[in-house]
Amino acid sequence: MMNSNERDISDILHQVSNLDGINPDVLWKVTRRSLSMGLPPSRFANGFQIGLTKVLSRVTNELIELNELAEFEHGIVRFAEGDYSGGKTLLCNCISEIADQMGFATVTIDLIPGGASLDRLDRIYPHVARNIKFADATGLDQVILRAVALKFAPETEDPKQIDLKTLDPDEVRKVRAWIRETKSSCEVESRGFMMAALGLVESQIDVPEKTMKESLLGNEEKAEICRSILRGEQVSPLAASNAGVRERFSKETSRSYLRSLCQFLFRAKLTRGTLFCFDEARRMPQNKRAVLDVCNNLQSLIDETSCGRLPATFYMFSFLSDFFEEIVVRYPALQQRISQHARIKPSDEISMDALLDGMAEKYAKIFYAANPSCRKAPFKKAKPFFVKNVPIVADTTGFTRLMGATLVAFFDEVRMGAVSDDVENQTLMSFIKKEEGKLKQREKSEAERSETEPFQTV
Repeated sequence: MMNSNERDISDILHQVSNLDGINPDVLWKVTRRSLSMGLPPSRFANGFQIGLTKVLSRVTNELIELNELAEFEHGIVRFAEGDYSGGKTLLCNCISEIADQMGFATVTIDLIPGGASLDRLDRIYPHVARNIKFADATGLDQVILRAVALKFAPETEDPKQIDLKTLDPDEVRKVRAWIRETKSSCEVESRGFMMAALGLVESQIDVPEKTMKESLLGNEEKAEICRSILRGEQVSPLAASNAGVRERFSKETSRSYLRSLCQFLFRAKLTRGTLFCFDEARRMPQNKRAVLDVCNNLQSLIDETSCGRLPATFYMFSFLSDFFEEIVVRYPALQQRISQHARIKPSDEISMDALLDGMAEKYAKIFYAANPSCRKAPFKKAKPFFVKNVPIVADTTGFTRLMGATLVAFFDEVRMGAVSDDVENQTLMSFIKKEEGKLKQREKSEAERSETEPFQTV
């Protein structure tokens, strides 16, 4: 018999992996596009995943425990590792969907040179503020407004129709009381962040006449200033002061703002926590100082999750395996904090044989649901040729990308009637060889491009 946690995990995974309500034709188009590009889908990731159920159950349980142990206000850090096409991005997408289903605010940040980068954490916050999501809202300002509206709106209303401006007078009074209580008792590191967040909420509800007379700004102007501050944009000291904000966002306050975001959403009881997926550090700075900054920043983030500064926060980092084998080993303090338990290698979760069977079965089901008039082609006859001819290595480099492209080619032939019950082995062989050639050319181009950039591949 399952315990309550196991039932919760089973229910959550079933909800996020259910594809039955999606139009079959749309679903196949999403599938085909994803497989053709060799990239995992950004939506419906749990419905597409194969072989990750065990690790996803573990992560779901950890997300549940974040709330069960809320009084200790700790966070969790996990690392997805592997080589190209090793399933890291798919794993991050799956975890993000699960966290969203559970009521977490979620954000995925692509780590790229010159943009959001772990050696420059001051660049992280603006990316987070622009991309964070919660309950169909995107962007920190919209997330806060949406979360407050959901907190006070009647549960009987359609969540998608709920807005602060639709609340009745009694609900608005409750919002004002919550604002007063939050200002006086909610512990948030950056007072400026909290005042900007609460100022934004205040601007969206009817303000008593007395307060309007005392205010230096109208609602719309105050809302725009608060939005700019929350997005990490530059605001003049006078404008910020008029909006009631003394501490503006800057390079010096960026770390404080990032922590305050997590503290405010959780301690003000707006979300169940915050999930960050950093995907993926494909290139590390060549400069030794920058590499040291990456390791020091990672160490700092890990420490902050265990000392109450990042309550109910889940950090998921995606790295190539070489990062652990060639860089982390040179920094003992960081190495001690990254246990084997914290490292997840998606390609270890399923054998090549089982992955091949799973991909063929799942995508065939999607294809024939969208194309019911097509004759069932004996795809299983192709399996020996995949196993024998696809360049499989222990870390699955290029395997899933090549598999996906070959599956698309196969199903395209089925749809055009070129593959029938008497399919010959040579037909599938030609698909494999053609897609393998494309893959090798693409990898050659990527390698040539990396040699001309001032970064070394991790």
